[in-house]
Amino acid sequence: MLEATTTQPEDLHQLLFGSTNPVGGLPEDEPLLIDAHNTDRFYTFSDLRNNVRAFAHAILGPSFNLKQRDVVSICSPNDIEYYAAFHGTIAAGCIACPLRAFMTSDEIAALFHISNPKLIIGHPSTVQLLQDALKSYGKELPVLVMATTEAPAGTQLFSDFLKPTERQQEPLPSISPESPSHLLCTSGTTGAYKLVSTSHDIEVQRTLLMQLGGDQPFFAGKKEVNVLTCGNFGSSHNIISSQLSWIYGRIRQYITDSMDEEVILRYLSKYKCITPNMLPSFVVARLVDRVEQLKQAGDESLDLSSLRIIGSVGQPLDPKVIQRASKVLPGTFVVLIFGSTESGFMFMPTIDGGYPTYEGKYTREGDDRFEFKLVDENGQVVPRGCQGELLFRSPMIIKEYYNNPEKTAESFDKEGFFRTSDIFVMDEHDKVHWLGRSSERIKTSNKPVVPKPIEDLCMAFGGIKDCAVVGAFSKKRVYELPTAYIVLEDDNHQDKEKLAEAVARFVNERVPDEDSRLTGGVKVIPELPRTHVGKVNRFKLRQWAQDDIE
Repeated sequence: MLEATTTQPEDLHQLLFGSTNPVGGLPEDEPLLIDAHNTDRFYTFSDLRNNVRAFAHAILGPSFNLKQRDVVSICSPNDIEYYAAFHGTIAAGCIACPLRAFMTSDEIAALFHISNPKLIIGHPSTVQLLQDALKSYGKELPVLVMATTEAPAGTQLFSDFLKPTERQQEPLPSISPESPSHLLCTSGTTGAYKLVSTSHDIEVQRTLLMQLGGDQPFFAGKKEVNVLTCGNFGSSHNIISSQLSWIYGRIRQYITDSMDEEVILRYLSKYKCITPNMLPSFVVARLVDRVEQLKQAGDESLDLSSLRIIGSVGQPLDPKVIQRASKVLPGTFVVLIFGSTESGFMFMPTIDGGYPTYEGKYTREGDDRFEFKLVDENGQVVPRGCQGELLFRSPMIIKEYYNNPEKTAESFDKEGFFRTSDIFVMDEHDKVHWLGRSSERIKTSNKPVVPKPIEDLCMAFGGIKDCAVVGAFSKKRVYELPTAYIVLEDDNHQDKEKLAEAVARFVNERVPDEDSRLTGGVKVIPELPRTHVGKVNRFKLRQWAQDDIE
């Protein structure tokens, strides 16, 4: 953990590289960041610090002549060199812009138009994608390629700019705390990708807050602890989780880009990891399913005795998954974290799915910097028991959508609260319960209906693994009909048509009003469609529902 100082670091480079190694941290010359697929590739802390400084000086030097606040786009699977590229860009005072490697060339070109990058960093697997995107963008830019010793045609080796030079000993330029540190893509679930601009002071606050999180006892001062870092750095939670090991005491990280539960479990076992850091909720569910299957089959090939904590992010995790995890992974805590790219982490719920608050106002006891409210469509605070949009204000909230002043203006109210577009309700115990996104509400004949309570009733029927409820617009009735799509448990072999009818009856007898009845019916499907970031693709489900009623 970072040692206490009289002054708080003003930028990310100071935060991560300006602190002394705490007691129990890995020595500077021991492997810190290790390629999980090839452990011969690794960075020590000394390697990382030197490469970050070398790359920062390189992009500010005559090779590229970048200036502070220039954008550097990075499109690559996770790799140990990603750390040097990302943090080297930030240390120079430039703006790092991670792009997800699963995007299309047109989507990347659209983001180039927004961010106007001056340098591109890729990977052998993304070079063609980036070249196609640059062609659509209509500009020629230098492209560096990491994780290879042979530069593809038209590119340069990233590693060539990590070599020691005389300039490396020169001090790095000072950076204003309010300067943008990096841009992050929104999930794209509700429309075109947007770029969220986050600054050094915001990221320092987010990182220090996570340092105080509930997982600190698992990490602090324990150099024997290993962590598996999964997923693409294009997601905000993966970037911040990649920084935590240095804050907790420079603990060893094994790096993989895989979100496959078989790969994750194999590496957790092989490297005796304490956690896979934060995973999308659907990956956590698959991981628990797989462990359960292996145990039922008597397969003892995996040793998960070191596993202590799994962080679940993204869409809420079914409480049944947590209950099953406690049985098949005893001694392992599943921690649910609610937040967003724009707001950082806001709540950590209890096992019943409720998010505890303090005095109905603060998300951190005694800290009045973290404030929220639930409001109606007119911006008025709603009473307990009533649904409202969550508005949040804290030092972790973004300042803007990059080069998108219209979206920025509509995302904040006059008091500076950020509109999350998430619908919650507060109970009598000061717990707020997530009900869904405002864009997911079904426009029925009398009022908008959030799908989650209907989905919860479907799951309560039993024998259902997954469920999503969407609205199907009826041209005849001129409003939307709630329609449920369900995925059966693997051992549920009931007649699908009869089961769908039974689920519809079960739900319709228990919903609070006529508008919430499943008038669009229940459909049994093999699996729910998902976006690239693992969220349920409700747009596709609405298309299916629309096709079914027309």
